[in-house]
Amino acid sequence: MTDGSYGAREDAPRGAWRLLRGVVLLLICWSILGVILTVASTLSLLTFRIGVGSWFPKMTRVASRIVLWVIGVELKIEGLERLAERKARIVVLNHCSQIELFIFGVLMPPYGTVLVKREMFFIPFFGLAFFAFDFIFVDRSDRDKARSSIHGAAKRLDERRESVILAPEGTRSTTGELGPFKMGVFHLAEASGAPIVPVVIRGAHGVQPVGTHIPNPGVIAIEVLPEIGTDDYTPDNLKEKRDALRALYLEKLGH
Repeated sequence: MTDGSYGAREDAPRGAWRLLRGVVLLLICWSILGVILTVASTLSLLTFRIGVGSWFPKMTRVASRIVLWVIGVELKIEGLERLAERKARIVVLNHCSQIELFIFGVLMPPYGTVLVKREMFFIPFFGLAFFAFDFIFVDRSDRDKARSSIHGAAKRLDERRESVILAPEGTRSTTGELGPFKMGVFHLAEASGAPIVPVVIRGAHGVQPVGTHIPNPGVIAIEVLPEIGTDDYTPDNLKEKRDALRALYLEKLGH
């Protein structure tokens, strides 16, 4: 991508008008999400989560696009066709904005799911929704449980031909700069043999930096890169593979 006109719009509202506009939009967006999550999670639980892998990604893509449209965020996406096929894959994204929940949603592949920390199961309402949508919970309380969770996730990706979305940084960057990559993605890749699909996001930090509650209208650029095979991943070279992937992101982000 050569177009550098991404981030918050220069003519975005400021001051009291921005605050008022932001509060109204947030109320609208969370109302939309609340209705969708309540209806969808109830339907999933009543049907014992049968078929959720088929309809959940479709619902997520539509709901996320609606929310971003309401906020006034335009997405410029290249390479989305690389996520069109149903297959086991690990989709990784750089992580620097509050708005990325909806970016994840727009990019959700067929039979896509999300890997979340086990602690998130205990968040009121959202934990039940995560269970209803059959997310993959990972127990990181100790090394043995974390290893067992990773192997369970790897087996599920292979058996169900699912894609999982992850942020290798683990936590959002507060500065917009690329943070250190953690090893979870690479352990999952080594255990599953599923290819990694890097997704580079630009402009999201300017639209809604970490720690802020009011998003700005703006443009976010998303580039889905060709998948990276992981057949040669071994326990001995995972740090090397991690560093190579982070170097790719740094190059693409122009750092």
